[in-house]
Amino acid sequence: MSTGIGDNPFYFSWAVSSVIAEICDRVGVPADCVDLYGLDSFVDGFYCDNTVTAAGTMQNLSQVFMFDPSCRGGKITFVPRGLDVVSEITSDDLIDDGETIEKLTKRDAMSIARVYNMDYYDIDGALANNTATSDRSIDSRATQEVSTSTNVLLNTNDANRVVAINHKIAVEEQRGTYEFSLPNSFLFITTGDCIRLNGERLRISQIEYNDGYQSYKAVFDRQSAYQSTITATPAPLPSVPPDRVIGDTILNFVDIPILRDADDKLGYYVAITGSTTKWTGALVELSTDGGGTYTQSYSGDAESVSGVVTVGCGVHSVYYPDEVNTITVRLANIYLTLESASLSQLMNRTNLAIVGNELISFGEINEVSPGIYELSYLLRGRKGTEISSHSAGERFVLLDRQSLYFIPSDLYLLNKQLTFKSTSYGKDTSLITQATFYGESQKEKAPNYLQAERGGGNIEISWQGSGRLGAGVNSEMGAYFSHYLVSVGGVTQATTDETITVSDRGGSFYISVRGVNSLTGLGDESVIHSSEIKTVISVDTESIWEKIMTPSIHDETSYTLLLTDKGKAIEMTSSSANYVVIPSETLANFEIGSGILITQAGTGKTTIIVNDQSVTLRNPHGTSSINAQWGTAVIRKRASNDWVIEGNLAEN
Repeated sequence: MSTGIGDNPFYFSWAVSSVIAEICDRVGVPADCVDLYGLDSFVDGFYCDNTVTAAGTMQNLSQVFMFDPSCRGGKITFVPRGLDVVSEITSDDLIDDGETIEKLTKRDAMSIARVYNMDYYDIDGALANNTATSDRSIDSRATQEVSTSTNVLLNTNDANRVVAINHKIAVEEQRGTYEFSLPNSFLFITTGDCIRLNGERLRISQIEYNDGYQSYKAVFDRQSAYQSTITATPAPLPSVPPDRVIGDTILNFVDIPILRDADDKLGYYVAITGSTTKWTGALVELSTDGGGTYTQSYSGDAESVSGVVTVGCGVHSVYYPDEVNTITVRLANIYLTLESASLSQLMNRTNLAIVGNELISFGEINEVSPGIYELSYLLRGRKGTEISSHSAGERFVLLDRQSLYFIPSDLYLLNKQLTFKSTSYGKDTSLITQATFYGESQKEKAPNYLQAERGGGNIEISWQGSGRLGAGVNSEMGAYFSHYLVSVGGVTQATTDETITVSDRGGSFYISVRGVNSLTGLGDESVIHSSEIKTVISVDTESIWEKIMTPSIHDETSYTLLLTDKGKAIEMTSSSANYVVIPSETLANFEIGSGILITQAGTGKTTIIVNDQSVTLRNPHGTSSINAQWGTAVIRKRASNDWVIEGNLAEN
């Protein structure tokens, strides 16, 4: 069969739409009450006898061709699965129906079946009964097995795709159900439609219509779940039966910033992965002399999701999601899975992974074939790690803290090569992994928001520490943070504060700040150049505040400053765009150090400009327009035909 999964139906296939139209006609539903739009698939046939109902046949077809019967505009419709959402909804759209405004019911990950079977009539086998199987789980502890059947005739490849898709849908629906209510303005939403509620993609499964509002039930839905390129798998070679193979233990040494506050000590993470379903754990031993002697050991059965990159990607900015690149990975254990996550989940460390040495969060996944996933919607350079391009063969480890082991380390092991021997329970052979330990768990990250201001012969430098503990505005420095080391033109000072004042040395120089850890020493630095230092304007204030009390008011759209304006306040009251012009010295030679206060008193935007190219107006904003009515700017002459502006200026 070419089913709805393929595009080239056999010459004896029937359109699914015509089959449904025939069923509706046989049960007395008028043709003008049925909308078959969107049913573009073909079916090679299905088994039917006098015990099969019309509803049962519809259910069998929907299981294979992925649609939901619904009602819209007084007609029976069939909503295809995997379409784009019909509405973006937030909590502000929901209404209080007297119960919980928004209710989420979750299911235990272990409740989803590891094995999903589907019995079908095999076209490739003379319509004999056959079984397609999908073996996967959101939780490797799950052991349940579910069996279902379909009356639709299928070939082997299509049957495998159908069972894989149904299993992925079951995994997604395992995340839980939502219940909520919406006002009548959302009446266009019908059963089978997909919406996005607070960033989560949901499929409407039930609607109850009430006076002025509707109550909805919805399940989690993943658009990529309805795509699969899985085909029939050849029979295994007649060697050791698969259910007896234990498999090796793949160990990944993960030297990264800590994943939780309780890990705030010198150490590293270890991820172990089995390669078969019969893997039950491993013994891991550590050697510090290249494998001559193994002095430490531990055992565990928490299995990490890991693998290797098969198709890499380029670099991307850390400041916004990477929707350009994708990464394809092959999992070491194909019975483990990856799942999609919303942006809010990504920001809370869901789907955080290490690819090579870069920490990356991924939002969307597409299972290309068993154990091979394409990852997209990436957040790059997480936890301050360096963004880099990635190529085939690099490691991939999902950083789920519950499946990782944090191993505290002694200080003498810093910058030394460690050798690990991992042995699966029940095996007498081992795998060896070697890596150098750099102590990234205690390495201080570069401070944020480094800036400096110049004034009164001094430079005030400030920054914000990159805390290891907590998150966001509630982050704190770790237990082993010692102090900051500030270097100004090569002269260093230590401080525990996040601000320091130094003498202005003048000229060109660099300012750097880095944290110092009592265990690992100097951390990464933040650097700015002296050209980036802001100047705190010192206006000639001998009598300026007295003069400000009686400002010079102008309602014209262009006013050129006069020498008598020195030390005064200028108020521009025009309702139209207006300009204050700084003249060249040939017109008005203000003394160096002269200052003038300019206020936009009217609704027209006030902009400070120069009268010719011989005059320079310096500002850090890229614009010299005042940002709003009653905004104020100060100009100061700093050198010949050279002025500086600062104040309430619009951003460029």
